[in-house]
Amino acid sequence: MSVTLLPLAIGVPALAGYGYLQLKQHSTPAAARALAGTRDVARLTPKQVERTARRLRTLDKHAEPAETGVALGRLMPHGPALRAPWRDVAVAVMAPGAGKTTALAVPATFEAPGPVVATSNKRDLYDITRNRRGKSRLFDPQHITGESQAMWFDLLAPVDDVESAERFASHFIGTVDDDAKRDIWGPGASELLAGFALAAHYGRRTILDIYDWLSNPLDAAAVDILHAAGFDQVANGVAGIMREPEKTRAGYYTTARVAAKCLRNPAIAAWVTPNKSLPQFDPHDFVRSRDALHLLSKDGGGSAAPLVAAGTDAVIRAGIEYAEQQNGGRLDVPLLLVLDEAANVCKIADLPKLYSHLGSRNIFALTILQSYAQGSHAWGSVGMKELWGAATVKLIGPGMDDGGFGQDLSRLIGDHDVPTTSYGTGRSGSSRNRAMRRDPIMSAADIRALKLGTALLFATGSKPALVKLQPYYEDKRWRHAA
Repeated sequence: MSVTLLPLAIGVPALAGYGYLQLKQHSTPAAARALAGTRDVARLTPKQVERTARRLRTLDKHAEPAETGVALGRLMPHGPALRAPWRDVAVAVMAPGAGKTTALAVPATFEAPGPVVATSNKRDLYDITRNRRGKSRLFDPQHITGESQAMWFDLLAPVDDVESAERFASHFIGTVDDDAKRDIWGPGASELLAGFALAAHYGRRTILDIYDWLSNPLDAAAVDILHAAGFDQVANGVAGIMREPEKTRAGYYTTARVAAKCLRNPAIAAWVTPNKSLPQFDPHDFVRSRDALHLLSKDGGGSAAPLVAAGTDAVIRAGIEYAEQQNGGRLDVPLLLVLDEAANVCKIADLPKLYSHLGSRNIFALTILQSYAQGSHAWGSVGMKELWGAATVKLIGPGMDDGGFGQDLSRLIGDHDVPTTSYGTGRSGSSRNRAMRRDPIMSAADIRALKLGTALLFATGSKPALVKLQPYYEDKRWRHAA
């Protein structure tokens, strides 16, 4: 109870006023009632999610809940377990230790009825879920798990046109940490990388040839290949950069080499270059399977992050292509993307734009970030706003330290009426007045102080809700993995 004592006017006729002792009544119950109840999140409740799933895909008569959508948590205080339908796409902003792996990434990966792509910079998600149904495939160029290489991934295979070549280049350019260099030299460096990737594809070269061409600005082999393959404009663009004054040319080539510096590491390059003794990973076969693909990379310079982004993007494109071949343009068995540490190890440049239509393909993307600012750094302020706006499900965990973002969330949650009682004394005696005041349902400080194991849920078409997260080790089906 907060008490505010205002100046008293007793015995001061000139003021002719009242002195008030204003008492704010305890507002926690009112705040709890102001957040969503079961009816307010009806589309995420078990029966409605199942109805939605039956419209979007083929299900058995007695389908398990995991077949219908992705687990989000249990509505507090005593509501049902909520799920996001496969047509949704999600973003989770959760500080370290808030349960993003144990309560989101692991359950989603365990339960997925179809193929799963999972990214991370740690081994825990892979270790816990590797025994799920289907085969677990591992792309671990930096040996985070310590396991031996068991496959190789031809990242150049999908690079067969200008658009795919530009996407391929964007995964590398996005890892350049120097914002000034990326802004000045990035466009030309991207043009080089895209042209060389397209040339390597049609010239039946490897991804290492791209780095070799970047290391020798006078090598015109890629230009000749592009002309022979009919990409004259791309070839002319690359040749034009080669003819730039030496200082300008060096800026473009150096930036491109910095972006692709992971290819200098033989241990990393081995995962993306042909190896006759190992099977080649095929994204098109994968999206038709029930398998899981774990792509791991460390943070920082020289990491395999651009390869993780390129590999993830290749699977997404294969999933979209497969969906377009099916009735309604949707995958009957959904593809799940669990993009943990996305801003660090899977910075797909056009992910914000992809979010606007992935759900319509039954491709459910869950992008997990440590903060909103981390997303802004990865995709720019406009890109992050686009990603945030396109996400139909948003989860906010405890420990959120961005005051500005907290204020934005507080405004989205809205206000509620809080009853107040005021007591006063004056010439006519004492009085008591009751009134209603509009207060935020949750302040930025309240949001930051969310209890561990809980999260705020913002879902399109629903009021904001408070949910209790459900860690995998509390589920008897998965206790063996704890």
